[in-house]
Amino acid sequence: MSQVPPPVPPPAGAEPPPVAAPQTQKKPPTPALIALAVVVGFCFIIMIFGALIGDDDSAGTQDEVTLESGENGEAVNAAPVVEQVDPKVEYMAMIDRELESLSSYKTDFGQDVAVVEVIIQAAVFNVWAGMINNAQNHDLSDEELAKVRKMAKDVKRVQRRDFPKIRKAYGDALDRKLWENDIDVKVRGSRSTTIEVVGALFAANRNIQDFQTQVRQDWKALRFKRSQYKWFDLADEYQYYDFEGANDDDLLSFEDEGLVKVEIP
Repeated sequence: MSQVPPPVPPPAGAEPPPVAAPQTQKKPPTPALIALAVVVGFCFIIMIFGALIGDDDSAGTQDEVTLESGENGEAVNAAPVVEQVDPKVEYMAMIDRELESLSSYKTDFGQDVAVVEVIIQAAVFNVWAGMINNAQNHDLSDEELAKVRKMAKDVKRVQRRDFPKIRKAYGDALDRKLWENDIDVKVRGSRSTTIEVVGALFAANRNIQDFQTQVRQDWKALRFKRSQYKWFDLADEYQYYDFEGANDDDLLSFEDEGLVKVEIP
């Protein structure tokens, strides 16, 4: 059997051969990094897509560009013609659509509706009031004004019918939300205009005031007339706040200064 010859030693004074660095296996990216990369990439795609959509939209506002012949017979682009939309025509078309919608409008809530969903539903009436209020910005004929007044009448009718239901749904949703904090919420009254909050937290007046400050605007927008606080359910004494707010059939529009009562034109 042949033997393997021993390694030849390097000559004297020669530098030893370089030693290869140990290779380390790269760790795969973590799910968090993958998610971050996906989010960043997705945002980048949205930015690009938005820019493309924006270009398409801006182009869509112009009529088709016609070609004209130049001095040398070459086709040149004529100035684009922008279609002008009469604001009053657009406004009355919107009024017609909302009138049709109001004829069959119903406020319905699921069993586990969230607080924010109820508030959004109530805000629909404020949007309608804003549309009605916008009539003053147009020179409307008697016939057109009659349509706006018809819409105002229909909105007031639906508000009277649905706001008690909205307040009751809000109370139930808030009760579910605050259950973990050992706070009970009840809505009382023939038209559900009183909201009662019960919990040991409200044995302290400061807690009552802090809570009232946080929810006051929402409760006022929902047309509650009173809020009252007890520290336990059978307490004879309780703290309360009265709201000098709007009635169920008042039209309130979102304006810079907040909710403003709308006068029917």
